[in-house]
Amino acid sequence: EGAAGQSVKVTASGEGMTWSAAVDEAAKEWITLSTTEGAEGETTLTVTVQDNPDTAERSANVTLTPSAESVGPKAIRVTQEAKVLPPSFSMSYEGEELPEEGFVFDYAGRDSYSIDVTAVNIEWNVKTVYDEGTVSGWLTADTYKSDNVNLIKMRIDENRNESPDPRTARVVVTTNAEGIGPFEIPVTQEGKPEFLSTLEEDVDFGTLTNGYAVVYPNNENRNEPVTRWDLRFWSDGIEYQNAAKPYKGTGDRLNLYLYTEPITANDDNEYYIPDGIYTVALYSEETSESRAGDIEYGQESGAFHFPFGSWYVRLEDSDYTDKACIRTGTATVTRSGESYTIVFDFVSDAGYKVAGSYEGVFDLHAQP
Repeated sequence: EGAAGQSVKVTASGEGMTWSAAVDEAAKEWITLSTTEGAEGETTLTVTVQDNPDTAERSANVTLTPSAESVGPKAIRVTQEAKVLPPSFSMSYEGEELPEEGFVFDYAGRDSYSIDVTAVNIEWNVKTVYDEGTVSGWLTADTYKSDNVNLIKMRIDENRNESPDPRTARVVVTTNAEGIGPFEIPVTQEGKPEFLSTLEEDVDFGTLTNGYAVVYPNNENRNEPVTRWDLRFWSDGIEYQNAAKPYKGTGDRLNLYLYTEPITANDDNEYYIPDGIYTVALYSEETSESRAGDIEYGQESGAFHFPFGSWYVRLEDSDYTDKACIRTGTATVTRSGESYTIVFDFVSDAGYKVAGSYEGVFDLHAQP
Protein backbone atom coordinates (compact mmCIF):
# COMPACT_ATOMS: atom_id res chain seq x y z
CA GLU A 1 0.00 0.00 0.00
CA GLY A 2 1.14 3.57 -0.71
CA ALA A 3 3.96 2.40 -2.98
CA ALA A 4 6.26 5.20 -4.21
CA GLY A 5 6.50 5.82 -7.93
CA GLN A 6 9.33 4.20 -9.84
CA SER A 7 11.28 6.05 -12.52
CA VAL A 8 12.99 4.96 -15.70
CA LYS A 9 15.17 7.03 -18.02
CA VAL A 10 14.09 7.07 -21.64
CA THR A 11 16.79 8.06 -24.13
CA ALA A 12 15.83 8.98 -27.69
CA SER A 13 18.64 9.38 -30.25
CA GLY A 14 18.26 10.83 -33.69
CA GLU A 15 17.40 14.20 -35.06
CA GLY A 16 13.75 15.02 -34.55
CA MET A 17 13.06 11.72 -32.73
CA THR A 18 9.98 11.77 -30.50
CA TRP A 19 8.14 9.03 -28.62
CA SER A 20 4.81 8.40 -26.90
CA ALA A 21 3.94 6.22 -23.90
CA ALA A 22 0.69 4.33 -23.32
CA VAL A 23 -0.61 1.97 -20.65
CA ASP A 24 -2.53 -1.22 -21.47
CA GLU A 25 -6.22 -0.35 -21.62
CA ALA A 26 -7.12 -2.72 -18.78
CA ALA A 27 -4.52 -1.15 -16.49
CA LYS A 28 -5.35 2.52 -16.95
CA GLU A 29 -7.36 2.53 -13.73
CA TRP A 30 -4.35 1.67 -11.60
CA ILE A 31 -1.23 2.83 -13.51
CA THR A 32 -0.40 6.54 -13.98
CA LEU A 33 2.48 7.97 -16.04
CA SER A 34 4.27 11.25 -15.28
CA THR A 35 4.34 11.96 -18.99
CA THR A 36 2.96 10.35 -22.11
CA GLU A 37 5.46 11.77 -24.62
CA GLY A 38 9.10 12.78 -25.04
CA ALA A 39 11.63 14.14 -27.51
CA GLU A 40 15.25 13.65 -28.49
CA GLY A 41 17.52 13.28 -25.52
CA GLU A 42 16.94 11.88 -22.05
CA THR A 43 13.53 11.98 -20.31
CA THR A 44 12.58 10.64 -16.89
CA LEU A 45 9.35 8.62 -16.94
CA THR A 46 7.81 7.96 -13.54
CA VAL A 47 5.27 5.15 -13.10
CA THR A 48 2.93 5.25 -10.11
CA VAL A 49 0.25 2.73 -9.13
CA GLN A 50 -2.92 2.74 -7.08
CA ASP A 51 -3.11 0.38 -4.10
CA ASN A 52 -3.93 -3.18 -5.14
CA PRO A 53 -7.26 -4.08 -3.49
CA ASP A 54 -6.96 -7.76 -4.43
CA THR A 55 -5.03 -10.62 -2.87
CA ALA A 56 -3.66 -11.59 -6.30
CA GLU A 57 -0.66 -10.07 -8.05
CA ARG A 58 -1.40 -7.96 -11.15
CA SER A 59 0.71 -6.94 -14.17
CA ALA A 60 0.51 -4.74 -17.28
CA ASN A 61 2.71 -3.16 -19.93
CA VAL A 62 3.70 0.45 -20.56
CA THR A 63 4.48 0.65 -24.28
CA LEU A 64 6.91 3.26 -25.68
CA THR A 65 6.38 3.96 -29.39
CA PRO A 66 9.11 5.96 -31.27
CA SER A 67 8.19 8.33 -34.08
CA ALA A 68 10.54 6.51 -36.45
CA GLU A 69 8.93 3.40 -37.84
CA SER A 70 12.33 1.81 -38.25
CA VAL A 71 12.65 1.71 -34.46
CA GLY A 72 10.21 -0.76 -32.97
CA PRO A 73 8.12 -0.13 -29.82
CA LYS A 74 9.55 -1.00 -26.41
CA ALA A 75 7.59 -2.41 -23.46
CA ILE A 76 8.11 -1.77 -19.77
CA ARG A 77 6.57 -4.55 -17.67
CA VAL A 78 4.86 -3.29 -14.49
CA THR A 79 4.08 -5.85 -11.78
CA GLN A 80 2.33 -5.01 -8.50
CA GLU A 81 2.34 -7.38 -5.56
CA ALA A 82 -0.88 -8.70 -4.07
CA LYS A 83 -2.50 -6.94 -1.16
CA VAL A 84 -1.21 -8.32 2.11
CA LEU A 85 -4.12 -8.85 4.48
CA PRO A 86 -3.60 -8.43 8.20
CA PRO A 87 -3.77 -11.62 10.30
CA SER A 88 -7.29 -12.67 11.23
CA PHE A 89 -9.02 -15.77 12.58
CA SER A 90 -12.68 -16.75 12.95
CA MET A 91 -14.77 -19.89 13.46
CA SER A 92 -18.34 -20.80 12.54
CA TYR A 93 -20.66 -23.78 12.83
CA GLU A 94 -23.19 -24.47 10.07
CA GLY A 95 -22.82 -20.89 8.89
CA GLU A 96 -23.51 -19.36 12.31
CA GLU A 97 -21.47 -18.30 15.32
CA LEU A 98 -20.35 -21.06 17.66
CA PRO A 99 -22.97 -21.77 20.34
CA GLU A 100 -22.03 -19.96 23.53
CA GLU A 101 -22.74 -23.07 25.60
CA GLY A 102 -20.46 -25.16 23.39
CA PHE A 103 -21.15 -28.59 21.94
CA VAL A 104 -22.94 -31.54 23.53
CA PHE A 105 -22.37 -35.24 22.76
CA ASP A 106 -24.70 -38.01 23.84
CA TYR A 107 -23.40 -40.45 26.43
CA ALA A 108 -22.66 -43.12 23.78
CA GLY A 109 -20.42 -40.74 21.81
CA ARG A 110 -22.08 -41.28 18.45
CA ASP A 111 -21.98 -37.66 17.28
CA SER A 112 -19.30 -35.51 15.67
CA TYR A 113 -19.07 -31.79 14.98
CA SER A 114 -17.17 -29.91 12.26
CA ILE A 115 -16.24 -26.29 12.91
CA ASP A 116 -15.32 -24.16 9.90
CA VAL A 117 -12.19 -22.04 10.31
CA THR A 118 -11.30 -18.88 8.37
CA ALA A 119 -7.60 -18.13 8.88
CA VAL A 120 -5.78 -15.32 7.05
CA ASN A 121 -1.99 -14.97 7.28
CA ILE A 122 -1.94 -16.74 10.59
CA GLU A 123 -0.87 -20.09 12.02
CA TRP A 124 -3.22 -21.91 14.39
CA ASN A 125 -3.38 -25.09 16.44
CA VAL A 126 -5.75 -26.85 18.82
CA LYS A 127 -5.42 -28.88 21.98
CA THR A 128 -7.90 -30.61 24.26
CA VAL A 129 -7.90 -29.58 27.92
CA TYR A 130 -9.57 -31.50 30.75
CA ASP A 131 -10.31 -30.16 34.20
CA GLU A 132 -7.93 -31.39 36.86
CA GLY A 133 -9.07 -34.59 38.52
CA THR A 134 -11.51 -35.55 35.74
CA VAL A 135 -11.40 -38.40 33.25
CA SER A 136 -9.30 -37.51 30.19
CA GLY A 137 -8.73 -38.93 26.74
CA TRP A 138 -12.36 -39.28 25.68
CA LEU A 139 -12.47 -36.34 23.25
CA THR A 140 -10.55 -36.00 19.98
CA ALA A 141 -10.14 -32.70 18.14
CA ASP A 142 -8.54 -33.03 14.70
CA THR A 143 -7.51 -30.17 12.41
CA TYR A 144 -7.75 -30.12 8.62
CA LYS A 145 -5.82 -27.38 6.83
CA SER A 146 -5.65 -26.63 3.11
CA ASP A 147 -5.87 -23.70 0.70
CA ASN A 148 -9.62 -24.27 0.33
CA VAL A 149 -10.83 -25.88 3.55
CA ASN A 150 -9.85 -25.37 7.17
CA LEU A 151 -11.81 -27.00 9.94
CA ILE A 152 -11.77 -28.54 13.40
CA LYS A 153 -13.51 -31.89 13.75
CA MET A 154 -14.51 -32.96 17.25
CA ARG A 155 -15.43 -36.58 17.89
CA ILE A 156 -15.68 -39.09 20.72
CA ASP A 157 -15.53 -42.34 18.71
CA GLU A 158 -18.10 -44.07 20.91
CA ASN A 159 -16.17 -43.48 24.13
CA ARG A 160 -19.18 -44.05 26.34
CA ASN A 161 -19.74 -42.11 29.53
CA GLU A 162 -20.92 -44.84 31.87
CA SER A 163 -21.41 -42.37 34.71
CA PRO A 164 -24.82 -40.74 35.21
CA ASP A 165 -22.99 -37.41 35.54
CA PRO A 166 -21.94 -35.39 32.48
CA ARG A 167 -18.27 -34.74 31.85
CA THR A 168 -16.67 -31.69 30.30
CA ALA A 169 -13.59 -30.62 28.37
CA ARG A 170 -12.39 -27.63 26.38
CA VAL A 171 -10.93 -27.42 22.90
CA VAL A 172 -8.43 -24.54 23.04
CA VAL A 173 -7.40 -22.82 19.80
CA THR A 174 -4.17 -20.79 19.78
CA THR A 175 -2.56 -18.63 17.06
CA ASN A 176 0.86 -17.12 16.42
CA ALA A 177 -0.56 -13.58 16.14
CA GLU A 178 -0.44 -11.29 19.15
CA GLY A 179 -3.89 -10.32 20.36
CA ILE A 180 -5.72 -13.07 18.44
CA GLY A 181 -6.80 -15.90 20.71
CA PRO A 182 -6.67 -18.13 22.56
CA PHE A 183 -10.25 -19.31 21.97
CA GLU A 184 -12.01 -21.91 24.12
CA ILE A 185 -14.77 -24.22 22.87
CA PRO A 186 -16.68 -25.91 25.72
CA VAL A 187 -17.57 -29.58 25.15
CA THR A 188 -19.93 -31.70 27.27
CA GLN A 189 -20.69 -35.40 27.10
CA GLU A 190 -24.00 -36.32 28.69
CA GLY A 191 -24.16 -38.86 31.48
CA LYS A 192 -25.64 -42.29 30.89
CA PRO A 193 -29.43 -42.06 31.28
CA GLU A 194 -31.35 -44.34 33.58
CA PHE A 195 -33.25 -45.64 30.54
CA LEU A 196 -33.19 -45.31 26.74
CA SER A 197 -36.83 -44.32 26.33
CA THR A 198 -37.77 -40.68 26.02
CA LEU A 199 -41.47 -41.39 26.57
CA GLU A 200 -42.42 -41.19 30.23
CA GLU A 201 -46.11 -42.02 29.98
CA ASP A 202 -48.32 -44.96 29.09
CA VAL A 203 -48.99 -45.33 25.35
CA ASP A 204 -51.99 -46.83 23.58
CA PHE A 205 -51.35 -46.36 19.87
CA GLY A 206 -54.61 -47.99 18.77
CA THR A 207 -54.74 -50.24 15.71
CA LEU A 208 -51.96 -50.03 13.13
CA THR A 209 -52.96 -51.09 9.61
CA ASN A 210 -49.68 -51.02 7.67
CA GLY A 211 -47.30 -53.95 8.00
CA TYR A 212 -43.95 -54.76 6.38
CA ALA A 213 -42.26 -58.09 7.16
CA VAL A 214 -38.77 -59.32 6.30
CA VAL A 215 -38.29 -63.04 6.98
CA TYR A 216 -34.93 -64.83 7.06
CA PRO A 217 -35.68 -68.46 6.04
CA ASN A 218 -33.03 -71.17 6.01
CA ASN A 219 -31.49 -71.80 2.60
CA GLU A 220 -28.21 -72.95 1.09
CA ASN A 221 -26.46 -69.98 2.72
CA ARG A 222 -28.30 -69.92 6.05
CA ASN A 223 -29.04 -72.70 8.54
CA GLU A 224 -30.26 -71.27 11.83
CA PRO A 225 -32.07 -72.98 14.72
CA VAL A 226 -34.73 -70.24 14.59
CA THR A 227 -36.13 -67.93 11.90
CA ARG A 228 -36.05 -64.20 12.47
CA TRP A 229 -38.88 -61.90 11.42
CA ASP A 230 -38.18 -58.19 11.13
CA LEU A 231 -41.64 -56.67 11.59
CA ARG A 232 -42.44 -53.01 10.94
CA PHE A 233 -45.87 -51.53 11.63
CA TRP A 234 -47.11 -47.96 11.18
CA SER A 235 -50.25 -45.86 11.25
CA ASP A 236 -52.06 -44.30 8.29
CA GLY A 237 -50.51 -40.87 8.89
CA ILE A 238 -47.12 -42.27 7.87
CA GLU A 239 -45.95 -43.05 4.36
CA TYR A 240 -43.26 -45.64 3.58
CA GLN A 241 -40.90 -45.28 0.63
CA ASN A 242 -37.65 -46.93 -0.36
CA ALA A 243 -35.32 -44.02 0.41
CA ALA A 244 -32.61 -42.90 2.82
CA LYS A 245 -35.35 -41.68 5.16
CA PRO A 246 -38.04 -44.26 4.42
CA TYR A 247 -40.76 -43.05 6.78
CA LYS A 248 -42.44 -39.67 6.32
CA GLY A 249 -45.42 -38.04 7.95
CA THR A 250 -46.95 -37.96 11.43
CA GLY A 251 -48.05 -40.97 13.44
CA ASP A 252 -46.96 -44.14 15.24
CA ARG A 253 -44.42 -46.83 14.37
CA LEU A 254 -43.57 -50.16 16.00
CA ASN A 255 -40.54 -52.30 15.13
CA LEU A 256 -40.10 -55.87 16.39
CA TYR A 257 -37.58 -58.67 15.97
CA LEU A 258 -39.63 -61.86 16.40
CA TYR A 259 -38.39 -65.47 16.25
CA THR A 260 -40.23 -68.63 15.18
CA GLU A 261 -39.29 -72.27 14.66
CA PRO A 262 -36.95 -72.64 11.65
CA ILE A 263 -38.60 -72.11 8.26
CA THR A 264 -37.10 -73.31 4.97
CA ALA A 265 -37.10 -71.12 1.87
CA ASN A 266 -39.68 -71.97 -0.79
CA ASP A 267 -40.40 -70.88 -4.36
CA ASP A 268 -43.99 -69.89 -3.56
CA ASN A 269 -42.94 -67.18 -1.10
CA GLU A 270 -45.29 -68.64 1.49
CA TYR A 271 -44.11 -67.78 4.99
CA TYR A 272 -46.33 -67.43 8.05
CA ILE A 273 -45.94 -66.57 11.72
CA PRO A 274 -47.63 -69.31 13.76
CA ASP A 275 -50.46 -68.32 16.09
CA GLY A 276 -49.37 -67.90 19.67
CA ILE A 277 -48.04 -65.65 22.37
CA TYR A 278 -44.54 -64.25 21.79
CA THR A 279 -42.61 -62.86 24.76
CA VAL A 280 -39.96 -60.15 24.96
CA ALA A 281 -36.67 -61.79 25.97
CA LEU A 282 -33.85 -60.02 27.79
CA TYR A 283 -30.67 -61.80 26.77
CA SER A 284 -27.59 -62.07 28.94
CA GLU A 285 -24.14 -63.64 28.68
CA GLU A 286 -25.67 -66.91 29.87
CA THR A 287 -28.69 -66.82 27.53
CA SER A 288 -27.63 -64.94 24.42
CA GLU A 289 -29.23 -67.26 21.85
CA SER A 290 -32.64 -66.37 20.45
CA ARG A 291 -35.36 -68.98 20.85
CA ALA A 292 -38.59 -69.65 19.01
CA GLY A 293 -41.29 -67.58 20.68
CA ASP A 294 -38.93 -64.73 21.57
CA ILE A 295 -39.23 -61.04 20.77
CA GLU A 296 -35.84 -59.36 20.95
CA TYR A 297 -35.74 -56.50 23.44
CA GLY A 298 -34.94 -52.95 22.33
CA GLN A 299 -31.32 -51.89 22.40
CA GLU A 300 -29.27 -48.78 21.70
CA SER A 301 -29.94 -47.40 18.25
CA GLY A 302 -28.18 -44.53 16.54
CA ALA A 303 -30.95 -44.06 13.98
CA PHE A 304 -34.62 -44.97 14.25
CA HIS A 305 -35.45 -45.69 10.61
CA PHE A 306 -34.45 -49.27 11.44
CA PRO A 307 -33.84 -49.44 15.20
CA PHE A 308 -32.02 -52.34 16.81
CA GLY A 309 -34.40 -54.70 18.54
CA SER A 310 -37.95 -53.70 19.46
CA TRP A 311 -39.01 -50.04 19.69
CA TYR A 312 -42.10 -47.86 19.55
CA VAL A 313 -41.52 -44.40 18.06
CA ARG A 314 -43.60 -41.35 17.21
CA LEU A 315 -43.06 -39.25 14.10
CA GLU A 316 -43.95 -35.59 13.88
CA ASP A 317 -43.56 -34.11 10.40
CA SER A 318 -41.12 -36.94 9.55
CA ASP A 319 -38.97 -36.30 12.64
CA TYR A 320 -38.62 -38.88 15.40
CA THR A 321 -39.80 -37.23 18.59
CA ASP A 322 -40.80 -39.68 21.34
CA LYS A 323 -39.38 -43.18 21.70
CA ALA A 324 -40.07 -46.19 23.91
CA CYS A 325 -37.53 -49.01 24.20
CA ILE A 326 -39.45 -52.31 24.59
CA ARG A 327 -38.08 -54.42 27.46
CA THR A 328 -40.88 -56.74 28.61
CA GLY A 329 -44.33 -57.93 27.53
CA THR A 330 -46.04 -60.03 24.88
CA ALA A 331 -47.46 -60.02 21.37
CA THR A 332 -50.40 -62.36 20.70
CA VAL A 333 -50.58 -63.46 17.05
CA THR A 334 -53.70 -64.75 15.29
CA ARG A 335 -53.77 -65.44 11.54
CA SER A 336 -56.68 -65.97 9.16
CA GLY A 337 -55.41 -66.73 5.66
CA GLU A 338 -53.02 -63.92 4.76
CA SER A 339 -54.44 -61.54 7.35
CA TYR A 340 -53.01 -61.12 10.84
CA THR A 341 -54.35 -59.74 14.08
CA ILE A 342 -51.59 -59.02 16.59
CA VAL A 343 -52.25 -57.62 20.06
CA PHE A 344 -49.31 -55.88 21.74
CA ASP A 345 -48.94 -55.58 25.51
CA PHE A 346 -45.46 -54.25 26.22
CA VAL A 347 -43.60 -52.31 28.92
CA SER A 348 -40.74 -49.92 28.15
CA ASP A 349 -37.41 -49.74 29.98
CA ALA A 350 -38.84 -46.63 31.70
CA GLY A 351 -41.64 -48.78 33.16
CA TYR A 352 -44.53 -47.44 31.05
CA LYS A 353 -47.07 -49.47 29.10
CA VAL A 354 -46.90 -49.60 25.31
CA ALA A 355 -50.10 -51.18 24.00
CA GLY A 356 -52.05 -51.46 20.77
CA SER A 357 -52.68 -53.84 17.89
CA TYR A 358 -52.13 -54.55 14.22
CA GLU A 359 -54.68 -55.75 11.68
CA GLY A 360 -53.85 -56.43 8.06
CA VAL A 361 -51.83 -58.31 5.45
CA PHE A 362 -48.03 -58.12 5.49
CA ASP A 363 -46.02 -56.67 2.65
CA LEU A 364 -43.79 -59.77 2.83
CA HIS A 365 -40.15 -60.03 1.73
CA ALA A 366 -37.96 -63.12 2.07
CA GLN A 367 -34.28 -62.36 2.61
CA PRO A 368 -32.10 -64.39 0.20
